[in-house]
Amino acid sequence: LPQVQHWIRSGELCFGTIDSYLIYRLTGGQRHVTDHTNASRTMLYDLGPGRFCSELCKLFQVQEATLPEILPSSGLFGTTKACFLPDGIPITGNLGDQQSALFGQGCTAPGQAKITFGTGAFLLMNTGSQPHFSRDGLLTTVAYGSAQSRTFALEGSAFIAGAAVQFLRDNFGWFNDAAHSEDLAMESERDPGLMFIPALAGLGAPYWNPDARGALLGLTRGASRAQITRSVLEGVALQNVQILQLMEQSGTKLSRVAVDGKMSRNNLLMQFLSDVLGVEIVRPHNIDTTATGAARAALLGIGHPIDLTGSSNAIERVFTPQMDRNSANAIAKLWVNAVRTIDGLYR
Repeated sequence: LPQVQHWIRSGELCFGTIDSYLIYRLTGGQRHVTDHTNASRTMLYDLGPGRFCSELCKLFQVQEATLPEILPSSGLFGTTKACFLPDGIPITGNLGDQQSALFGQGCTAPGQAKITFGTGAFLLMNTGSQPHFSRDGLLTTVAYGSAQSRTFALEGSAFIAGAAVQFLRDNFGWFNDAAHSEDLAMESERDPGLMFIPALAGLGAPYWNPDARGALLGLTRGASRAQITRSVLEGVALQNVQILQLMEQSGTKLSRVAVDGKMSRNNLLMQFLSDVLGVEIVRPHNIDTTATGAARAALLGIGHPIDLTGSSNAIERVFTPQMDRNSANAIAKLWVNAVRTIDGLYR
């Protein structure tokens, strides 16, 4: 449009992400900036040099001059001015939400991962100072950036996690509160032939098939409410097991998984995840770790020393593997075969 072209030529038009908009408004229009984690999600960012890519900007017809300046995740982004806050408050931390949860969980070493259990499940694994690229449908992103370097991560998302339990609650009325799903599931031993594929909104990583549909496989006349509920919880866990195992195939061995979000309070789910995955699952007292990560980044930004080797969030419980590896591998293999079948049906 002619008006848009005029704004570009006059320097009046800015393009960015929600964080750059917020900082712009908080600083009274003085600062148009972002950080590497947010910039890497625009499809305009070159992971190699850590800047916006001229070729991509040309492809998407975005003027580079309209984009925000990319800064480290911790540092001075500006100070508040002419907004609802007092003038002069420094803005010293800026991270994408999932990267902030990773940082808040203290996952600052390669092989450390986090899963945020909300409506869906969102996974990030720290891969160190060099980007690792997956051939299995996982995303390479910046985990956080300092003035000296950037740390990278692999990311995968499952569309359905807590929503699967809500599906049972709302459609079948087997429990009144989603938190009670664990109590019902514990009323029966698991049925090894019963498997739930939580593709209620399509399949996320690594299939990215929005047309896929959920399935309950291995159903018999003897299947109880408790066993079906347990299979739903296990299905939520198994989709994350597959994603994390694919992350390992990129060349970084998984060492620890930290969990957060409301569904992480389900002990049965966490123990099963640890059993099949074969690694420790760490749950902090405060399961809202995105805010924790932002606070840690802000503290670093004002020069306050923090321990980067661990989380400032006290650990509430650690789940250790209790299942023998042959049984765990058999469960994981059965899951992969089942979900690939569902994926193939809807291609």
